[in-house]
Amino acid sequence: MNKSLTLPAFVMYGLITANSAFAASWNEAAQGELSSNASAPSTLTLDLGSNSVIGSFNPQDVYDPDYLTLIVPTGTQLSSLLYGSNFVINDARSFIGVDIGTTVDLTPTPTSQFGLHGYAHIAIGSSVGTDFLPEIGNGFGSQGFTGPLAAGTYTFWMQETSGALGTYSWDFVVSAVPEPDAYVLLLAGLGLIGAPASHRKEKRL
Repeated sequence: MNKSLTLPAFVMYGLITANSAFAASWNEAAQGELSSNASAPSTLTLDLGSNSVIGSFNPQDVYDPDYLTLIVPTGTQLSSLLYGSNFVINDARSFIGVDIGTTVDLTPTPTSQFGLHGYAHIAIGSSVGTDFLPEIGNGFGSQGFTGPLAAGTYTFWMQETSGALGTYSWDFVVSAVPEPDAYVLLLAGLGLIGAPASHRKEKRL
């Protein structure tokens, strides 16, 4: 067996499978209502893999938003935001927005999506597993973004403004950020690359 090939393969397998472990979650039915205060959101630190957030809309209060600050750890990224299987709304669409930091900071009050980092309106009947992160990044009038959200702190705003009874369910998928130099250094340490150069011939006069 060629040991020089076996170890790197094992390391790569570990990095891949780590993405599916230790996921965090918030379910209002078990952990309580998410904050409705844009200046003091609930907080959840995300883990590698799919982090589930499940909440509900109060039909008695059309202005009953849910605010959740999510911490994306160093070395990771929020790579996708998937429409979950527990999403049940009885109106034409629902709303989700995101702002950078620990609050939704819109003046004078957070009643408009304009100025957010991104947002999207979620159509009823969307397919489970649909990734809405690109659509959120393209929200008209928002600051906008493309690709994954880098490590940092973000506050998400979820709301149903029709007063319709319903629940929402999101899977925040976090992946590791590749470290290109780390693998090269590993191979170098194993002697797979950077082998000693051949002796130079002395130049004779």
